[in-house]
Amino acid sequence: MEIFKILVKIDAVCDYIPFVSTITNLVDLFQKSVILPIMERSGKNKNRYYKYLNKKSFPRCVILLVPGVNIFVGIHDRMEKLERINEENEIARFKGQVHAQTRMLKKSNCEMAETWNQIKKFIDEDPKLKSKYEEGLKNPLSLPFPRLHTSEPVGNSFAEEWRRAKLEASYYESLETYFNIFMERNPEFLELFTKKHNAFVKKNPGAFKPDSTIKIEDID
Repeated sequence: MEIFKILVKIDAVCDYIPFVSTITNLVDLFQKSVILPIMERSGKNKNRYYKYLNKKSFPRCVILLVPGVNIFVGIHDRMEKLERINEENEIARFKGQVHAQTRMLKKSNCEMAETWNQIKKFIDEDPKLKSKYEEGLKNPLSLPFPRLHTSEPVGNSFAEEWRRAKLEASYYESLETYFNIFMERNPEFLELFTKKHNAFVKKNPGAFKPDSTIKIEDID
């Protein structure tokens, strides 16, 4: 109810007024020592005012019985509030930075996925290239094909989105390393792939984004 909200505000303001706080905190101590236990036993301490009183500590009530101490209590409360605001702002800044990084990672992951899908398309559509690729897979020097690692969800959507983007970024970085090493160890595949790639780029300029992590344009 609105009345309980008003009582909370009145008590909070009175804590900072010399002599007045002596009276209000005597009342608070009486209610905390006598009224609140009765309210708890009867299950009627659900309103906002009594929840506020229950949370207010006995040491604070006792200290505020002394006139003039209000100034120091007010300074302490103000410093605590500023510290809390600074912490909240720091958390907000951190979340903003992580959100920005997550967006960049997801964008980069999409571009790398498009590039890798085009590479697979090149291989699947060209029988000679596919044959050389399959031969390369049998090469004893070939690396195991990268897998996308997964782990148990962290239970926080904010952190989970970032974690997933990082895992995907690591996966595509592994694909880049794998494919570059694969081409180095299989020169016949590299030659065929380079010709097909160059012909594709000539026919479709700009098909591969210049900032793509898998730098196909550098293989020739």
